[in-house]
Parts: sequence; C-alpha cells; structure tokens
Amino acid sequence: MSLSEITKRSVRLAFKHAGDLAKTVVLSRRSAASFDFAVGKAGLVQGEVKTLTAIIGKTTKSGKTDSEVVRTFLFNKEDVGSLEAYDTITVSEGGVDVSYSVLHSLIEDDGFTINVPLGKLKGA
Repeated sequence: MSLSEITKRSVRLAFKHAGDLAKTVVLSRRSAASFDFAVGKAGLVQGEVKTLTAIIGKTTKSGKTDSEVVRTFLFNKEDVGSLEAYDTITVSEGGVDVSYSVLHSLIEDDGFTINVPLGKLKGA
C-alpha cells in the first residue's frame, strides 16, 4: 500500500473518530433568481446543497481580504471534492443555524484535507 493511500485511510479514520470536534455542516450556493429594481436587491435562492462532517479548526483573523475570518473548518478532501461551487457554509451553533461566507482566496488544500476559512463582511 502506498503512503498516499495510508494517509487517505488515516484521514478517514480521524474524521470517523473526531467525536465532539466534528460538526455536521451544510455547503450551499446562493444564486440570484430575480432582481427587484424598485428596491435594488437580488432575490436570492439556495442552489446546490451538500451535507457533510467537518472538524472545528482554530479561529483566526486576516487582513488579506475585505472579510474577517471568524472560524475555520477542516474537511476530508475525499468528501468535499472541490469547493468552487459553494459560497456558504451553515452550521448549528447553540441550536441556531448560522451561515458564513466561504473565503475562497484563503482555502488551504494539502491533497488530503481542506482547511476552509469562514467569514463575515466587516461591519456586519
């Protein structure tokens, strides 16, 4: 068995046994179904949805973008594939569903796991 396969198997096992570090999250993509010119806002609808498990990562701050990183999640790359199609991650925090924006420019992918920064717009 190759070292790559051993690492993939170990990552799967780590996610399986993460216990209270693991949370169920929902990846989704919002898309504009219409635009109301009277109020100047798009009518957003939820597009593709994918539910999977993530491990809670450290909370950091970054001045690299116009958003503030408020939380990071670690995903098994085999479960996620590509995150390009998703812009929102929703997680239950204290019984309330909270949605965060995915900061695509800060995603770290090592080939086995994907570290995803979640942010909120500054001033929001």
